[in-house]
Amino acid sequence: ELSELVSIALKEAYNKSTEMMKEGMEEITGGLNIPGLS
Repeated sequence: ELSELVSIALKEAYNKSTEMMKEGMEEITGGLNIPGLS
């Protein structure tokens, strides 16, 4: 069903973007050592 394919694609895109954001935040906060963020 089309709507199922769309929701799966959206979920995968969302997971990928949150993963990339996590990696980016780790790169930023990793060099700063701010308590609570890293």
